[in-house]
Order: sequence, then structure tokens, then C-alpha cells
Amino acid sequence: MTGSLDVYSKDEIAKALGVDAVIFGDMLRRENTPNVGVVTAAIFGYDKTAEVTLTIKVANGADGELLWRYSKKMNEMGSAESKDVFERQMEKLTRNLPYTRGVFTVF
Repeated sequence: MTGSLDVYSKDEIAKALGVDAVIFGDMLRRENTPNVGVVTAAIFGYDKTAEVTLTIKVANGADGELLWRYSKKMNEMGSAESKDVFERQMEKLTRNLPYTRGVFTVF
């Protein structure tokens, strides 16, 4: 299944892994470099902004039905790395995740 998870349903993945639920999602980052503003660039030294949308979902392992969804849209200024933005949001996400015990496997 590795490398082609998008062709399998969430319940097929859960059954193959032997888990109760599957956590999946995506992160979209769109750079906006023009029109940042002279004042912003002069004061803060930023030459670009980025709009980042992070969506994480939890699907039931038995039938693939969506159990929970977290979506956050952010505007990042400066040279923030996608990895750093993702890590900050994952910290916030874990505080809201409806599961309190268990083992998570990340692919």
C-alpha cells in the first residue's frame, strides 16, 4: 500500500493496519510575494506572505465514515518554512483531537 494510499479507501487502510481509525489530511501553501507593502517590508523585513491551509480528518476504521475534521487557514509572514507552520498547527491540533489514548502511526 505504501506509495499508493490514495487508491485505497480509509476502511481498507484501517483493516490492513489493524486500527480503529485512520488520520489523514493535507496542507496547502500558497505564496503571495507581490503587494506585501512597503511599510511592512521596511518595518519587519518581510518580503512575502503565505496562505497556509491545513486540514486533518479522522475516519472510522470499520466503515471509512468521517468522524472528525479540523481545518485551519493561516496567513504567515516572512520566511516561515512549511515544516515549521505544520508543526505549530499539529501542536494545536493535538489539544483538540478527540482521542486521548492509543498509538498513532504516521506515514
